Amino acid sequence: MITNFPANPKQNLGGLSSFQFVPAFQVITFPQVINNALITALTLFTGKTWLNGYATHESLRFRETVKDSEQGDVFEQLITGFMPGDSHELKTLIAEMEQVKKFFVIVNDRSLKKLVGYPLEPLEFSADFDSGGQRSDAKGYNFKFAGRSVFRAPKYL
Repeated sequence: MITNFPANPKQNLGGLSSFQFVPAFQVITFPQVINNALITALTLFTGKTWLNGYATHESLRFRETVKDSEQGDVFEQLITGFMPGDSHELKTLIAEMEQVKKFFVIVNDRSLKKLVGYPLEPLEFSADFDSGGQRSDAKGYNFKFAGRSVFRAPKYL
């Protein structure tokens, strides 16, 4: 049922506070989505856990855009951020993530968590390095997780 827009929240700060990710092949079950929320948590293989991501303060962003398709609405989902540095450890991690490619991501918007990624088409990871041209430029990797879903990112437990 269509109703009035909800009242404007007292705080509505932009940006995300953090994110977690897991390779899609480590997920056993993806629960049902009801009323834009998951009914249970994702089930991971024994010994597997959500990994903590990192992005420079105020660089982490989630965008969800609705597109028409022959099968109905599709939601293009994009998470972007910046990881500073160019260490061997960071290069190795990025290379491994680019080989795995497919992930599910939880984005944390202070008090609200959303699960991004669709079971049939998990998010795809990629990153680009930029050294910057001046001393004041940040050196590091602009990364993204991108994919499509048949539903908006649901609330995560």
